[in-house]
Amino acid sequence: MATVDKYSQNIPIPALGDAPNIEAAFAAINELVRRAILPYASASARTAAIASPIEGMQAWLQDTNTMTYYDGTQWLTYEAPQVQAYNGSVALTSSPTVYTALNLGAQISANQPGMWSSGQPTRLVATTPGTYAVTGAIIWPSLLGSVDGRAEVRLNGSGTGSNTARFSIARGSSGNSAAAASGTVIFTAAGQYLEVYANQNSGGSLNVAIGVGMNRISNAIA
Repeated sequence: MATVDKYSQNIPIPALGDAPNIEAAFAAINELVRRAILPYASASARTAAIASPIEGMQAWLQDTNTMTYYDGTQWLTYEAPQVQAYNGSVALTSSPTVYTALNLGAQISANQPGMWSSGQPTRLVATTPGTYAVTGAIIWPSLLGSVDGRAEVRLNGSGTGSNTARFSIARGSSGNSAAAASGTVIFTAAGQYLEVYANQNSGGSLNVAIGVGMNRISNAIA
């Protein structure tokens, strides 16, 4: 009587006394192939070959030398999620107290879909939970004058809490002034996001340039 493999994968293993059944034998071989790492020339070749992927399948892409896996919804890479965005001109009104979420303009790079979108241009979205390193800079124009330009990273629009990513405070100058950001933000669930909120009190509207990105450096969420 046939049994299954000892690794709980439900792959049938014929017993010596079983009647010959070549169809069942090759079905078991095909199941082994499905669970192997499958090489393809490109992502399009993989998609053409695997019309209905199953969660947990893995494939190697030869054109990019990238390992991918199917999470039940989409093909993803094994690389840690990362995204970079940039906006060369963000209009920021003057206010002594109100902070505004900055439009990040456009995605420069990302290795997983959904980390930035034009429909929610202020957000960088974590596709997986974990601790993300945040880096970036804001260039304040000379119109800032002698007042402070402030910016901060907020998690899900409500402040950073125990997270430590911050922008330095900067003042305008004839050569413009850069405020750098560095630190970490902890996302406890996929779909959470960060935004950069900024404030200036120069007395008039001005345009700033912002570049910001994040990269998961750990799976830790505490």
